[in-house]
Amino acid sequence: MKETNNLKLKKPAQSDFYNIDDFNYNSDAIDEAIEKINKQIDEISPDAGSITYDNKASGLNAINVKDAVDEVNGKSEANKISILEVKDIANSAKQRGDEVKQILVDKLISEGSQSSTSESFEELINKIELEKHKKFPQWFRANDIWISGKSMLTARYLFASSIVGENIYCISGFGVDSVSLNINECYDTLTNTWTTKKNCLSSRYSATSESVGNNIYLLGGTTTSTECYDTITDTWTYKASMTSERRYLASAVVGTNIYCIGGESGSGTGKNECYDTVTNTWTTKKNMPTRRGRLSASFVNGKIYCFGGKDGSAYNVNECYDISTDTWEIKEDMVKGRYSFGSCVIDNYIYCIGGLNSDANECYNTLTDTWEIKTNMPTGREAPGVVSLNDTIYCVGGNLGERIKTNDIYIP
Repeated sequence: MKETNNLKLKKPAQSDFYNIDDFNYNSDAIDEAIEKINKQIDEISPDAGSITYDNKASGLNAINVKDAVDEVNGKSEANKISILEVKDIANSAKQRGDEVKQILVDKLISEGSQSSTSESFEELINKIELEKHKKFPQWFRANDIWISGKSMLTARYLFASSIVGENIYCISGFGVDSVSLNINECYDTLTNTWTTKKNCLSSRYSATSESVGNNIYLLGGTTTSTECYDTITDTWTYKASMTSERRYLASAVVGTNIYCIGGESGSGTGKNECYDTVTNTWTTKKNMPTRRGRLSASFVNGKIYCFGGKDGSAYNVNECYDISTDTWEIKEDMVKGRYSFGSCVIDNYIYCIGGLNSDANECYNTLTDTWEIKTNMPTGREAPGVVSLNDTIYCVGGNLGERIKTNDIYIP
């Protein structure tokens, strides 16, 4: 047997235990090896302490050393299984969860939806439900249901919301400390994620906003200033101011023109002004018949419908403004009088959702001038942001006695 004064002892790994071929022996080296083996057996399992080897007592030779090492290997292997079992069980649950999550992500990506495993199971399943809904023919779709989206970053209400592309921008508002905000947050409806954008130039609340191309115009509220946000460059510029301050006003965009209607300036007003985004000028139009603020407005087929609001008490009125003739017409009243709610359009239907102390969801058919009650919003609230995109309605933020971040998604 070749002797050496150096013994190379490999540190055990999960699948790496001692082998007799790793040892070159002399008497002192064997004693040292046995001492190290015993110590590492104790580290593997306290119960293995009864296994010891004594060079002199056993008349150790190369064969005996091999037997001893083989026994250590066996004991080590047995203890390796018992020690790693708990870790393996814990890891297997996580692994199965990761595998399922990857399946969901792969499915969404194959259907053209941006997704990643960093999203929660709830977020991924909600996105799958939305994708499934879009692919079904209208008559076969699950409808009149609510699901949950990712909550907005900052709890607030009385903010302005507009859509550009697949994104919803929520700008300004009234925060948790009852202060005006200049916050600008963007919700990506494809990835169900929020990002912070460039703040608007002036803090305000109870303003309105509309999008024209890639630009969003922020108008009114607790200031007369008009601001334009370029979503491509993430920059703001001032535009021509409104003629007077109006809070709690409503608006609708028609081509490149934005109509700002109603609001409060000490009391309710029926003022109707049109902002031309091309010429950066304001024009006075025919006043709305019923003076009121905290109303909501939506545009369908050449007409702007103005719903609800208040001037002392809550209104259920529905007044329609014809763009081409600059005239107003009375339409069928809402089912329930309310204010501080949101409205949005899908095809020829206008959905009026939420309001102070209200979770109501009423659908107005502009063709038949009739109303239909739909499934109530899960979280009734005052002054949420309500917008529609791809036949889906998003109700974000609002006030429930306290500011909230909730993002409820409605599939009509």
